[in-house]
Order: sequence, then structure tokens, then C-alpha cells
Amino acid sequence: MSARAYWGFCAAFTAAFAALAAIYPALMGFNLWFNESVQGIVSPPLTAFMLAVTGAGDWRFYVTGAAVLCVGIKTRRRVGIPAAAALLASVLLNNSLKNLFALPRPELYQLIEESGYSFPSGHAMSGTVFYGLCTAAAIGAMSGKPVKWRIAVAAAAALFLFLLGFSRVYLGVHYAADVIGGYLCGGAMVCAFRVVVKKL
Repeated sequence: MSARAYWGFCAAFTAAFAALAAIYPALMGFNLWFNESVQGIVSPPLTAFMLAVTGAGDWRFYVTGAAVLCVGIKTRRRVGIPAAAALLASVLLNNSLKNLFALPRPELYQLIEESGYSFPSGHAMSGTVFYGLCTAAAIGAMSGKPVKWRIAVAAAAALFLFLLGFSRVYLGVHYAADVIGGYLCGGAMVCAFRVVVKKL
């Protein structure tokens, strides 16, 4: 994909996030309905699974993953360093946006405790940044492989990111709009950093 296309997608993600932030108050009815609906499927086995999924979005996991990629000679320049830089930028931007909007987390049905504001979801945002950049790099390295392999990698990454975001709603610490906002911000950052990586 060309740099112009990446910047185009970056602008589109950013505009979509701005629109979502603008209509967020109007979405509270949907947010509450969706969270209540999700609580209807809560069960001990599913909770254990969702805790494992959300653990893959913990900062310790990202630090370890980025460190491993930075150590590898073949992954350092194209994946490790960009992913580490993008994660740092993601955390800083996410904290700034949360303080800017200052929207509270859900108060009912919390299965775990989380502090801070709700919008946008840090797990969804950082997860999209880290796994998005890793997936893009993996697909790029498969240029000589069958297309179905690249599609499979992209589909697996998309499924995991969906589960990561859904786990935050399931555990009662985010609304659906928070997760979508995290995806949009993360998508914009992935596009921006992919332009940087292509120039390395």
C-alpha cells in the first residue's frame, strides 16, 4: 500500500473517531443496553477465557513482546522498534484523550476493578497498534506465499482484536463505544507508523 493510501486511511480513522466522540452522549442508551445484554451470557468458564484474552492486552505483555522483537536481528528495524515507539505513543495519546473527555467507566456488573476514565479503551487502542503493526509486518514478509495464507493471518488478528475489545465489555470495565473508539485511534496510529516503517 502506498504512503498516500495509508495517510488516507489515517485521516478516515481520525475523522470517524471525532464523529464518535461527538455523538457519544447519544449512544449511552445503546451502551447500557449492550452491556446489560452481554451480562446475560456471563459464566465461570467464559469469564476465565475473557480474563486470559484481556491479559494479552496488558502492558507487561506488550513490553515483553516489543523487547523480544527488538532483540531479534530480523525483526528489530521493521517491527520491534516501530512497535515499541508506537506503543509508547499510544499510551501517551490514550491518557491524554481519556483526560480530555473524562468519561466515567460503567458502574454496574464490573467483574474486575479498573481505575481511570473510560473513553477510548486503552486495551483496544494499544492492542490494535501492537498486533496491527505485527500483523502488517508478517503479511509483508509473506509476499511470496499464497494469498490465502495472508488472508488467514489477517483474519486471525482481526478475530483476536475483536475478542480483546469484547473482553473489556464482558468484564464490565468499558462500553462498546469505548472499544470502537480505541480501535479507530489504534487504526490511525497503525497507518501513520506503517508510513514510517516503509521509509526505514
